[in-house]
Parts: sequence; C-alpha cells; structure tokens
Amino acid sequence: MAKPSSFKTPVTLAVVLAAAAAGWYFWQGHKEKGPEFYTANVTRGEIIQTVTASGTIKPLVDVLVSSQISGYITSWRTDFNAKVKKGDLLATLLPTNYQAAVKSAEGDLANAKANFDLQTVTLGRDKDLLAKNLIPQSDYDTQAALVAEAAAQVQIKSATLDTARTNLGYCNIVSPMDGIVISRNIDVGNSVAATLSSPTLFEIGNDLTQMQIDTAVAEADVGNVENGQMVNFSVDAYPNRQFHGVVYQVRNAPQTQQNVVIYDVMIKVDNADLKLKPGMTANASIVITRHPSVLRLANSALRFRLPEGIKAVAAPAPEAPKGTAEAVAAAPVKQLSPDERRQALRQIMAEAGYTRGSGPPTPDLIQKMQDLAKARGIDLPAYMLGGGRSAAAAGDAPVFRLVYRLPAGGPAAAAALEEVRVRIGITDGANTEILSNELKEGDTIVTGVNQPSAAPAQGAANPFGGGGGGGRGIPGGGRF
Repeated sequence: MAKPSSFKTPVTLAVVLAAAAAGWYFWQGHKEKGPEFYTANVTRGEIIQTVTASGTIKPLVDVLVSSQISGYITSWRTDFNAKVKKGDLLATLLPTNYQAAVKSAEGDLANAKANFDLQTVTLGRDKDLLAKNLIPQSDYDTQAALVAEAAAQVQIKSATLDTARTNLGYCNIVSPMDGIVISRNIDVGNSVAATLSSPTLFEIGNDLTQMQIDTAVAEADVGNVENGQMVNFSVDAYPNRQFHGVVYQVRNAPQTQQNVVIYDVMIKVDNADLKLKPGMTANASIVITRHPSVLRLANSALRFRLPEGIKAVAAPAPEAPKGTAEAVAAAPVKQLSPDERRQALRQIMAEAGYTRGSGPPTPDLIQKMQDLAKARGIDLPAYMLGGGRSAAAAGDAPVFRLVYRLPAGGPAAAAALEEVRVRIGITDGANTEILSNELKEGDTIVTGVNQPSAAPAQGAANPFGGGGGGGRGIPGGGRF
C-alpha cells in the first residue's frame, strides 16, 4: 500500500488558514461600528482677550525740516544720528541771489526816502506861498497828496527790504527744536526747489527714548480699545524679545483700506535702551481683559455640530448651592420647551411689572427682569433688554452655546452624548471662558466625529483584494 504524500498536510493547513482569514474579514466587514469622537477636556487656566494690530514705530514728535526758498546746497553741518539743539545750523544755501535782492531793496528804500524828503520840503515852501496868496489852494493840496504818496512808497520799499532780508536768512537751515537727526536727504550741490510742496531736507525726532506706535485697528475691534490698556508687541529685529506699551489715544478719524474701516490707535512706548528704531514694524496685541483662573474650553468644541444619525440627551441640570448671590448668578440655564419658555418669560414680565406693548423698559426694569431670569436659570430675549440700549449695556447680554459631553467612564466610541447649554465669556482665539456651572474641570467635550460608512454588501468585495472603506468626519479645529 502506497504512503500518502508529505505535501498534503501543508496544503491542507494553508487552505484552513485562508478560510479562517476570509471568515474573519467578512465578520469584521459586516460588524457594525459606532462613531468615534474627537474630544477635548475642560481645563482651568488663564484667558487673555486681545486685539491684534500692526503699526509703525516713530518718535512722539517727528519734524520734517524743509526749505522755504530755492537754491543750491553749499554745505551741510550735521549728519545722521547727530544730536542738535534748537537754532543749530543744519545746512546752507547759495546766498548770492538773495544778497543781491537785499541790496536792490535797500536802494529802492533810499530812493523812496529821498523823494519823501523832497516832497516834504516842497510842501513847506508851498505852505508859505499859500499864506501870502501867491499860489492857489489846489496847488497846495496836490503837493500834500504827493507827500502822502511818498510816505506810502517808503513803507512799501521798507517791507520789500524786510522780505529780502528774511529770504537771505532762509539760506541758513536751522533746527526748530532739540532732538536727534533721523535722516539727511541732501548733499552739497543738490538743488532745492521750493514750489507748491516744500522739499524735506532733514528729519528730526525730539527724543528717541520715548516712542509711539501708530497702529490700525478695524472697526469690529475698536469698540473694545480704551486709553490705558496694556500692549505687548514684537519687532522682527528682536524676535525673541517682547516689548510693552500702553494705549494713550484712540483717534476718531476713520480711514478705509481695502473696503475695511480702520481707526488709528496710538501706543506710547518706553525706549530707554534705544533698541527700537523709527520705521520698525510692530506686531501688537492690545490686552482687552485678563481672567487669571477660569474654566476654559477649546473653541473647536463650541463650533462642533452634531451630524444626523447621532443622538444626544439633555444633560441633567447641576444643583447650585442656595442662598448666595454667586449661586444665583451662576445658576444653570434650564432646558425648556418653547411653550415652557414662553410661559416663564410671561411670568417674569408680570412679576417685574413690564407690559410688552408699553414701549422699551427702563434700566431699572431691565435689571429687575434680569435678576428674576437669573434666579430661574433663563436668558432674556432682546426685546426684554430694551432694544435701543447703549452698546455697553447690550454687551452685558449673555451668550450661550451648545456643547456635547461624553459621560465620565464611558468608551468614546459608544457612550451616549449629553447636550449641554453653557454660557460663555471671553476668548483668546483658541479657548473660551465658561461662565456657567453646567461643566466642571476635567469634563470630556466632543470636538469632532468619525462616522464609518455602511458595511459592504455580501460578496461585494474580494477578501484578498481590499475591502470597502469607511467615511471619515473632520474634527473641529482653527479659530472660533
């Protein structure tokens, strides 16, 4: 009897393994998978709300020295970075033409004075002749007019001489103040043409130890900027160093750049070490407010919207301690149906004594309704906040967002989501302050979801050629 071949056992083993792999593949492919969530935890830390802007560094007082007359530069007496005093000579212009103008004006004045003296003597002689009736009155009156005309000519020529002397003095360009020469825009032999626009010869800053930044802030942010706010800024010359300043002026003059209305915000900077130079570009962050230790949540969690097919249940309202103003202010917002909410608002208006058709409520009435609403954990609609209130008062209206929490200890792929409505505060662009007490430190909040697609049909895919894939959700990210 022939013995069986030895190769049958490996072949059989390979067939069994292949069958097992195929079975495992089809079992995995048809196994229903739940959604996978991307999450972020509620943490406690600092939130700094800022307004970013960029601007140019320049001295507090920056004077452009120009020339009021035309001519050739014959010399310059100061250079870049030189310290000057008020009245110091900076440069000189060729004075030849202006010296000639002075001499001509002096000659004209002397001629006018001589004529005035002659006419005055003649008037005295005519006065004697008129007294003896040797000339008519008209001749005397004519001579008196000639004397007055000669006197006027003396004044005209005197003024012309003053102008000529002044222009001659302009040949010496002097410093208008104490300071430092930032730039010199001339050299010997240059021609200066003082026409409709005066040419800039020197730029002088009064004190480079005190600088300012002229920043441009968009109209959407300028409402939060006030005098006295602290500013942190950096310059490209010192990338590892942070400088500080303070807002000292918010200018009301609007400008439009690329269809955006902007306003100049002036920032004062201490430059005692002279590291900052005029013309540097500063990237500034104006600190609007700073909360040192608050509950905060990633902004991606506030942007997340629950997709279809995933359900969430309303989170149970936490119990706040009773009897304190802090407890009333921090009372959670109740999850009410539309009918329950309308009924609660009617009750608040009735208790406060406000009738909706009686016009805008007074500030005292608004405050009373807000207190009643906080005690019940309800946010008031806009019409109950006065409608026409000032922007400052309107800014006190609470802002709420929906977030979705994973219960503690539940697996991220299968846990039931809890829908939580929270009141939010300031944001730094990455995290947002949580004001209400529905969330606590360490809670896991959903920021994104990965939903696999439906399993492939029976026999639709080759087990050895790759199976059907699943769709992938995009987790939340970026700025809020």
